[in-house]
Amino acid sequence: MTGDRDYYDVLDVNPAADRRAIAEAYDRLARRYQPDEDLPPSDPEGMRELDEAFDTLDDPERRAEYDRLRVNPALAVEAEPEDEIEAGALPPVAHQRPRRNWLALGLLAAGVAAFAAGLAILAVVLFAGDGQRTVTLASGLIYTEVEEGSGDPGRPGDALTVHYTGTLQDGTEFDSSRDKNPFVFFLGVEDVIQGWDEGLASIKEGGRRTLIIPPALAYGDQGAGGVIPPGATLLFDVEVLNIETTGEEITTASGLKYVDMEIGRDPENFQAMTPATGNEVVVHFVGETAAGTRFIDTRDDEQPYAFIIGSGSETAGLDEGVSTMKVGGSRRLIVPPELGYGDQGAGVTPEGVPSGATLIFDVQLLAIR
Repeated sequence: MTGDRDYYDVLDVNPAADRRAIAEAYDRLARRYQPDEDLPPSDPEGMRELDEAFDTLDDPERRAEYDRLRVNPALAVEAEPEDEIEAGALPPVAHQRPRRNWLALGLLAAGVAAFAAGLAILAVVLFAGDGQRTVTLASGLIYTEVEEGSGDPGRPGDALTVHYTGTLQDGTEFDSSRDKNPFVFFLGVEDVIQGWDEGLASIKEGGRRTLIIPPALAYGDQGAGGVIPPGATLLFDVEVLNIETTGEEITTASGLKYVDMEIGRDPENFQAMTPATGNEVVVHFVGETAAGTRFIDTRDDEQPYAFIIGSGSETAGLDEGVSTMKVGGSRRLIVPPELGYGDQGAGVTPEGVPSGATLIFDVQLLAIR
């Protein structure tokens, strides 16, 4: 804290206020200090203090440090002057609002340009804060809710399929899934770094968050892979494409029901590979009627079974059920008659499948080619 006044009091906001509320408070008070935008502020010291409060509370990392010192002011005494200057530096992802250079107003052309630039950046801050929520966890992790998503958050053990980009604080990108297949991980079971488990614990399907992960929740003093240096704070932009729960029965719009027994992913790089219409899929599957009569088991053959998604060569239920699987996954399909063999006679359906039968397929997706 660089002054006697509390920054939350300066902006007249609650300490739990989100970035949108902070930006709105700044805009409201700035108009009070400077009613005429073409003139210097009526209270330059008050405007300077307002600028300082906004710059600190609008930046998640600086705000986290400020909150820490606000709760325990004695910690500020231990910091060296050089450390204070370093702590005040904005990270590359912060929404920085430039200070207004009121001396430049004496030079009309420069003053107009500076003012226009200030308005443009302030508009970005207000737009970026619209509906967004920034949370600082006790561990020091900070996340901003860019998109809320919908439905229930993931639970420990759920599979989250995501796209992400990871950068260092200087903006260096060290990894991204955007130019390849999505990434799959299991939430809350130490499948990924602790910062991901904490930062994505409450996210919903379709949600998007930016994470600022301190070294202790990432790769610590060891670093990783030659691209993440020791003691690095990591920034991630993560979008959750879907959340899947093993053992949970899902009913699709067509009436197909399925239960994922195992969520698939590439065993080496954890990528998700899902077929598209026109892809040939390679599977093993067992087919039975709801009464327990088995009519097919591809495992009895020497070679797995292959078919093309969307070609119409298989029952609609099998085709739909496999189309959303991931390679390496296992799924049970419960296919109603209208998505199976319907009311067709025994001469058309496989042996042992009566007309109007509900079918059950246990499918393992082996490959896409």
